Amino acid sequence: MADPAVEWTNDKPTCQHLNQPILVEGTCPDDFVVDAEGPTAVVEWTNPTYQDRTTNEEVPVRCTHESGQMYGITVYPIVCEPDITTSFEYEICKFNVTVQHAACPILQPPLHGSFALHKSSFAEIAFQQCQEGWEVPRVAMAMSYTGGFHCSFGTDWQPSTVYDCSVPYVKAETVNATVVIVETSISSLIAMIF
Repeated sequence: MADPAVEWTNDKPTCQHLNQPILVEGTCPDDFVVDAEGPTAVVEWTNPTYQDRTTNEEVPVRCTHESGQMYGITVYPIVCEPDITTSFEYEICKFNVTVQHAACPILQPPLHGSFALHKSSFAEIAFQQCQEGWEVPRVAMAMSYTGGFHCSFGTDWQPSTVYDCSVPYVKAETVNATVVIVETSISSLIAMIF
């Protein structure tokens, strides 16, 4: 028993009797995915709810990561549990948050053509290819159309115009020809015609 003549040097401690905390069914979030339109995204979730088994009073919760913060591209294992000191065992809430790059819109292939797609960690690149015997209109070529497109994740494709491979292409063939230059006068040439 404590000596009543002794005074506390700090605030007098208080004791709180808590029974076993229980995780309220259905309050632990499921795994989920967030699309980031850049290198990070704000990720939000509702923390699970724990209650005192006897009083049904809500118990404070602590998690390994905080909701509403910026998170980079990766998978985050989140662990939440009651924020109390207890000798009781309790169920731990665990879920994963995956932050990934937002997908680029689907790039529709051109008429008589296709795209060769390449993905990097920060963008998608597409190169237009025409089927054999087809090419893009000359007006597109006059506008420096290269057939190359890029999309940073979560944005639109640039340039935004895709030209169809709509012009039939006739492969030029080389013809060997001999040109003979004859020196003659105009009067001789006129005489040869008449």
